[in-house]
Amino acid sequence: MRIAVRGVLLAAVLVLGLPAAAQAVERPSPFPFHWGKIRSASGHSGHARVDAWVTAFNEKHFQTYGSLYDRDRHAGHCASVQARFHYSDSRGGTGRSKPRRACGPEKKGFLFESARPVKWLDLKVCVYRPAGGTVAHCRTERIRDEDFAW
Repeated sequence: MRIAVRGVLLAAVLVLGLPAAAQAVERPSPFPFHWGKIRSASGHSGHARVDAWVTAFNEKHFQTYGSLYDRDRHAGHCASVQARFHYSDSRGGTGRSKPRRACGPEKKGFLFESARPVKWLDLKVCVYRPAGGTVAHCRTERIRDEDFAW
């Protein structure tokens, strides 16, 4: 008898809990996919680092956001991130965002949005030298829909 009562109670809890779980699934985060950390190329004692999140690739306007970190202690060196969107519609082509930069120990947020749906995104992370306006030690990470497990 006790086992039957426990089974009925467990079934009631599961059934009553399902609507709440279903509602949570219906309202996904605007940035549901965490790509992870991307670090600028080696060959330099300091570096730039990004922690990136992306929206679904089937969105009208694809977005990526995250945090940019300057991990270079050399005076006059900063961190830089830039997105290059590869469009999937009939017009095709690419589009670039304006670079975002961070200088100093505090992280800086960034948000890039495409003008149209995209096939993939190239996220470029570099060490930036403001004095000359140049970037160095860049790493470009290609982020594609098929890279995420469904």
